[in-house]
Amino acid sequence: MAKKRYFGDDGEYGPYGVQEDGLPNFGQVVYDSIGRIEWTVEQFGVLYGKIVKNKPCTKMRIYQMIQVNSFPIDRKRRYVIAKLLSIPLFSWVSIRLKIYLKRKRKQKN
Repeated sequence: MAKKRYFGDDGEYGPYGVQEDGLPNFGQVVYDSIGRIEWTVEQFGVLYGKIVKNKPCTKMRIYQMIQVNSFPIDRKRRYVIAKLLSIPLFSWVSIRLKIYLKRKRKQKN
C-alpha cells in the first residue's frame, strides 16, 4: 500500500499519496479539490481548458491526468489549476521548502 499522509500547516489536507519528491500526489489533490468546491470533473475541464488553450478539455482527459498524475509541469498552468480549485499555493511551497531543507541537512551528514 502506498504511503499516505496529511499536508498543510495544520494537516488539514489529505490524506494523499506521497510522490517521490515528498510532495502530495497532485492528481489526488486535484480530484479532492474538485469535490470540495462541488464541481464535476467536466466543469473543471471546461474552465481549465478555456483558460489555458481557448477550448475545453474533455472530462476523459482530466480523468486521465488525475489517474496517472500527469499534470502539466508548466508553473503557469499549475497556478491556474491551483487558483481554479482554491488549492493553497503557499502550503505547497512551504512543503517543498521543508523537503529541500531536510535533504540539505542529510547531505551535510
